[in-house]
Amino acid sequence: MDHVKFSCLSFAGFPCMVEVKLINLNIEDIPDDICQLELLETLDLSGNDFVYLPTSMRQLAMLEYLSLSNCRKLKALPQLPQVGRLVLSGCVKLGSLMGILGAGRNNLLEFCLEKCKSIGSLMGILNVEKAAPGRKQLVELCLENCKSLGSLSEELSHFTKLTYLDLSSLNFRKIPTSIRELSVLRTLCLNNCKKIYSLKDLPGSVKYLYAHGCESLDLVYFSSNHSFNHLDFSHCLVLHCISDLVLKFMNEEYSQEAPFRLFCTRIFSSPSTFDIQTSLREPAGSNYLRLKLTPSLWDSVSKSRLFAKIPSISSIQRFLTVGTVKLAGYIGLTSNQISINHQR
Repeated sequence: MDHVKFSCLSFAGFPCMVEVKLINLNIEDIPDDICQLELLETLDLSGNDFVYLPTSMRQLAMLEYLSLSNCRKLKALPQLPQVGRLVLSGCVKLGSLMGILGAGRNNLLEFCLEKCKSIGSLMGILNVEKAAPGRKQLVELCLENCKSLGSLSEELSHFTKLTYLDLSSLNFRKIPTSIRELSVLRTLCLNNCKKIYSLKDLPGSVKYLYAHGCESLDLVYFSSNHSFNHLDFSHCLVLHCISDLVLKFMNEEYSQEAPFRLFCTRIFSSPSTFDIQTSLREPAGSNYLRLKLTPSLWDSVSKSRLFAKIPSISSIQRFLTVGTVKLAGYIGLTSNQISINHQR
């Protein structure tokens, strides 16, 4: 039954449809008369088997959101200048973006190319970014696991309005230098960039940095006035300056914009490395961790929420709060609660 193909013969009888979802139906052809859905705003064709889409889709003037996730046979796209949110994750045979937005005005704001392993260049959307004034500009771009992309430094410099950028699972050793020119970028994802060893010169606008699993990362430098709302360096196995980052993060003042601030890292067993001592305990029926924090960190702990990714006895990793209250003693952690044991 998994390979039974759904035949989509005509859309002519549904002119008033606003949303259409035809997901994982093994559809091989989309009829040309899809253009008769004049009021269509949302179209999800994820997980189907078509190789091409009809050029008549350009006439869907109201189309705002289009998802083609995991259309693994898709090789090319028609012009879609009207689409504001375009999801192409998992389109592994899609080799080019040329022409998809046309040559004039476009509405593309959010673009996801996750796991599009055949895409070698962003030129198809770059050409439009340089186009006529008055156009909308891309604000979210996901390039996770797009391993065929060449040098991104030149290309990224043109996306000056980006607020969200995901470069996770790419193979660069240093972040593209042009990222520093993205003056309104707020979220940068570098998760599982296994080869990156240096992280510096980020734009001061970045408030959310995700670098989980950057196993070669050993140098991180931020300017003294750079303030973050969220930092994730969990499973960065060779990062040596982690204690300085934690102390700086926790000593920063709260802002009205982000009253809850998170720092994700691994717990170190050596007090000389992180000034924290750890020991595992296992009360009946729960996994329990006790952390002894030395006085030099207690003053900072009360100002922030410090998160640590800790493997429990059953090897399930959980995010657990390490400190929220200014006390001298131990913090006991279970999978679903925090207990304070004051040591006088």
